[in-house]
Amino acid sequence: MPALKPYILILIFLACTSKKSTETVIFNTYLEKTFHQKIPSKTQYYLIVPKFGCSGCIYKSLLLLNDSLNKIDLKKFTIISSIPEIIPKNLIDNTSFLYDKQGVIDKINLNISNVTFIVTSNENVEYIYNSELEHENILLKMYKNHALGKVE
Repeated sequence: MPALKPYILILIFLACTSKKSTETVIFNTYLEKTFHQKIPSKTQYYLIVPKFGCSGCIYKSLLLLNDSLNKIDLKKFTIISSIPEIIPKNLIDNTSFLYDKQGVIDKINLNISNVTFIVTSNENVEYIYNSELEHENILLKMYKNHALGKVE
């Protein structure tokens, strides 16, 4: 038994060491390979607009976000899309816009559909919210709740 003690201590140490979530690894690898960027340490909001999805839902969400330009801090937003023509010019001009020319965002394993909201902080993905927007702008609600310290 005494010979096992060092191994047990090592296992306990490894178990207690925080590891990056699968989502963090996938998203960070995507950002690095596609845009030569990393998940920042400061809170950042990513709005993912994939090629495949309900075009009406995507369009409605983007219009609602565009109409909310004066209510939120768009400097904290990054829009990533493989279809820039659907993004309103005001959003492209007032946010960080990353055009995924190869459409990699449409293929990565992050459960992205319609409009997806990814919140990152401390170089980690905090959460991914896949929105099926219907009558209210859920993404705007999620942003406001997160900014106020509430996570739903």
